[in-house]
Amino acid sequence: MSRERIIQFGTGRLLRGFVDCFVDSLNRRGLYDGKIVVVQSTGGHTWKDINDQHGKYHLVLRGIENGQPVEECRAVESISRALEINGQFDEFLQLAENPDMQVIVSNTTEVGIQYDAADRATDAPPSSFPAKLCRLLYRRYECGLPGFLIFPCELIDSNAQVLKGIVCRYAEEWGYGQDFLNWLEQENKFCNTLVDRICTGFPKEEEARWQEKIGEKDKLLNVAEPFHLWAIEGDYEALLPFCTAGCNVVWTTDITPYKKRKVRILNGGHTSMVLGASLLGLENVLECMRHEQVHALFRHCIWEEIVPALGGGTEEESFARAVEERFSNPYLCHHLSDIAVNSVSKFKVRILPTILEYREQFGALPDGLCFSLAALLAYYRLKEPKDKPEYIRTLKEKALREILSDQAVWGRDLSFLMEKVSPYYERMLAGRTEEAYQMILKDKGGIL
Repeated sequence: MSRERIIQFGTGRLLRGFVDCFVDSLNRRGLYDGKIVVVQSTGGHTWKDINDQHGKYHLVLRGIENGQPVEECRAVESISRALEINGQFDEFLQLAENPDMQVIVSNTTEVGIQYDAADRATDAPPSSFPAKLCRLLYRRYECGLPGFLIFPCELIDSNAQVLKGIVCRYAEEWGYGQDFLNWLEQENKFCNTLVDRICTGFPKEEEARWQEKIGEKDKLLNVAEPFHLWAIEGDYEALLPFCTAGCNVVWTTDITPYKKRKVRILNGGHTSMVLGASLLGLENVLECMRHEQVHALFRHCIWEEIVPALGGGTEEESFARAVEERFSNPYLCHHLSDIAVNSVSKFKVRILPTILEYREQFGALPDGLCFSLAALLAYYRLKEPKDKPEYIRTLKEKALREILSDQAVWGRDLSFLMEKVSPYYERMLAGRTEEAYQMILKDKGGIL
């Protein structure tokens, strides 16, 4: 029986369609002997479903490869069990006492790797992910055991180094001592990573079909595209032979070019498109790619604003073409409501840097990306977004100029975008989103 070797923070569809699938491949090929313990801290019942199904679920890979449709369904059995940290904090800390544990993986979204001044060493558990990790690592240190390979998969710049910095900050504030800080530095490897695979989760519309096909009810059934890339700083192929197993994992000294391309083009493309499309009543990415106006504005944002701001090289252009094909995958149903979660944080990471770099390089503001900000603000005003309560409150209650100048929301004053954003925002608030699209497409010289 495989031993538990990996601790995973996050039960969502991305990790289950990505890392867990890769580890399953290693185990099936006899290249690794390890199971994953999944930790859930965000509420919900996924952890219970995992335990009810003894860690087993099915992953459907669907898309176009070499011009041909691909559909593969495979069982994934790399998870041993799941813990719900709020009710099982002692069991969570006991994971650190297992000398077989080697790796920690996380995906707590863009808002997960943040410092919370309210967290205390006596909390059971503390609120933030870095604080929880600090408690786990301190227990490991107390046991006199070696540290971990730590692979955060959150889409922020220098994800591992940011996480490490916050963990060290807690250690200092909580008085864990210099010996522990030395152990953190010497015994643990925090590795920056970049993940790339579109995972759309449970296929509600096709539940009956898949239940019949796999011969059992699977509450954790997951759908993803065949394409995948995991770029990791470092080289631990000897321990985790992903490349040998045929996984598209790149061990590298610098993930920066991989991350910047992916976050700005693929994730930025998503965020620039989905909120305006949602206001038009569209429900998934494929509908966006088939909608004349939404697709036209998406292409403008990618080809006239994002790619040029990145330098417009052949690698950026090639990746952009691939992204457009991946978004047009007729076999995926990627719901806009899922992509819209935490849109303020996503905008700051995925789009705002492009706006600033575009202005610096070209002496102008990118109209399409400014339109996307107007759509975000209107969406938060008119809909029921899922995000930090303070962000929602600000965007729902304040006037536009106050919103844009609120540095607590954006990390800087964005009032210089007022003139560009206001005309689109006002029309969207008045229920005239289609008119807003017509306005920008006409302003851009009829890019339809």
